[in-house]
Amino acid sequence: MSIAVNVKNVSLKINNKAIVDNLSVEIPKNSITLISGANGIGKSITLKLIAKLIHPSKGNIQVNGRICYAPDKFPDNLNIKVHTFLETIQNLNKDNGLNWKYYSKLFNLTSFEKDKLNQLSKGILQKINIIQALLKNGDILIFDEPFSGLDKLAINRFIILLKDLSKSKTIILTSHENDSFQSFITHEVNLQNGNFTNNHTKPLLKSITVLRTETTPNTFPTTVEQKVYNKNIINNNSIKLYIARSDTNNILSDLIKHNFKILEVKDE
Repeated sequence: MSIAVNVKNVSLKINNKAIVDNLSVEIPKNSITLISGANGIGKSITLKLIAKLIHPSKGNIQVNGRICYAPDKFPDNLNIKVHTFLETIQNLNKDNGLNWKYYSKLFNLTSFEKDKLNQLSKGILQKINIIQALLKNGDILIFDEPFSGLDKLAINRFIILLKDLSKSKTIILTSHENDSFQSFITHEVNLQNGNFTNNHTKPLLKSITVLRTETTPNTFPTTVEQKVYNKNIINNNSIKLYIARSDTNNILSDLIKHNFKILEVKDE
């Protein structure tokens, strides 16, 4: 197993208070690792230690690769337009071939591109925070509370993106979101007890294949459409819907209520 981050006997004291106490963990490459624990336990500080933004009081942190970091709070006082900011980040990292407009479209930011950052909501700023880290194309991507303020669609799209990125990168993050958003996590560091676990969790996605007949409605109910992030027409008679696993029961109930015949439900 290749190691992206090796934390060995790391402690940090601030004003004689132990914030991190003798932490040791090896984070594998191509993993999605959650740093978990109660509020105030030191999750954000641990991410900053790994990102080399602060130095431990003792111990060693070895990082194998270039780190990109998204803080828990993006500055809300920047008097610069969205497109100017993201274009600048892209130009500073132009060798990696990434395009900020792709991420803008992915996170539904197109209508905000000419707005100034200091005029935007927390949720929009969080999307920009995520994009600025992605554009730097690091080997190790660190996100502190990335889901905070995001709408459900953005969360689902970001999770799918993280799953794809983990094929070539290592993801480390914290999250206060409920467990339904954490099924994509491959590993977990619990700062409460220092345990490191390898999570073989259920797949994030489910697909529902629906039969289309003459008596079936031409469109899906709005309650279903809002939760579907992708659809594939299998043939003239059936459609496969891709949904978040946590939405399965509600969507199945709505489809049956509207006379859709369910052919198959499976993990993706």
